[in-house]
Amino acid sequence: MSRLEIRLLGEIEFRRDGELLVFPTQKVKELFAYLVLHRDHAHPRALLATLLWPDADEAHGRVNLRKVLSLLRKLLDSDGTEWLIASSGAVRFDAKSGDFWLDLEEFERLLTSTIAYAYRPTARLA
Repeated sequence: MSRLEIRLLGEIEFRRDGELLVFPTQKVKELFAYLVLHRDHAHPRALLATLLWPDADEAHGRVNLRKVLSLLRKLLDSDGTEWLIASSGAVRFDAKSGDFWLDLEEFERLLTSTIAYAYRPTARLA
């Protein structure tokens, strides 16, 4: 099982088992970032194609999406961990496929605990 570390705050960076992943194209990187940010559900292929290639007709967009998904799978799944779940109609990032860390989740966790600490009930001095 591999560890995937994703940094979306600041410079976008992806690492698998500590090794920096180099994306073959910007579209591959954009698709991966989108799927990670919206990992709670599957995304229709037609929607993804429209998001990435808004000026292309649906047929060309879907062909482009297939190519980008293929490149992304080769990059992510090279160690046997299947991070993407895809059907003929939809695609989803599966954070439960391996050890997954996202800086945005860490930031939200720290922010929540800081707010809880700042607004905690305090004992009144007599």
